[in-house]
Amino acid sequence: MDNAQVAERLMTVRDMAEYLNFTETTIRSMAKGGELPGFKIGHRWRFKREEVEMWLQDNGSNTNRGGDELETTQENVSENRSEL
Repeated sequence: MDNAQVAERLMTVRDMAEYLNFTETTIRSMAKGGELPGFKIGHRWRFKREEVEMWLQDNGSNTNRGGDELETTQENVSENRSEL
């Protein structure tokens, strides 16, 4: 797998915020608290798409502390995937 393929599979905080319809602050807070599967490269958070999708399946019906509701229907997840 080359660097371009790896980069395609990694999501930024902004990507995650758009994908989950959360604020970037909420994404950072959840990642820092271990609520989202992510890791830091330098000072920046990155998220593996496959791990995020597994997390969605396991935690899709939860609400985060910011009050943003995670939509769990397959239709909504599919719509978000197609936008990225």
